Amino acid sequence: MDKGIAEVDVGVGLSDSELVSYKYLKHNDKLEIHLLAWNGKDVQINCINPIFFVDRGCEAITMFCEKLSELNLLREVLEKNYEDGRIPENHPYKLYQLLDLDDNPCIEVICEGVEVQK
Repeated sequence: MDKGIAEVDVGVGLSDSELVSYKYLKHNDKLEIHLLAWNGKDVQINCINPIFFVDRGCEAITMFCEKLSELNLLREVLEKNYEDGRIPENHPYKLYQLLDLDDNPCIEVICEGVEVQK
C-alpha cells in the first residue's frame, strides 16, 4: 500500500463496497457520499466545504483515505482558489480519495474535512 496515504476510519471495512450515490447540499456546503459496505451497512461520508470533486468511475471500492504526499492536484486546485495563486501555509484543505480494487483513486474530493455517519 502507498505510504503517502492515511486510511480514514469509517467504522467498517470497505473492501468490495459500492458507491450508491453522492450529492452536493448547497445550503450547508456539504458533499454527501453514500456507500454500501460489503456487509450491507450504509456508510455516509460528509465532505465539509468542498472546493473540488471528480468521479473517475467506480466499480468496487476498497478504501477511503487522505492523500498525504504527491499533492500536485491539491496544489493546482488551491492555486486557482486563492488570489494571485498564493496558497497560505495554514490553509484548511485536504485531498481525500476513494480507492478502487487496484488502489487507484476513483473519487477525489478536496475539502476542509470529513465526518462519517455509520
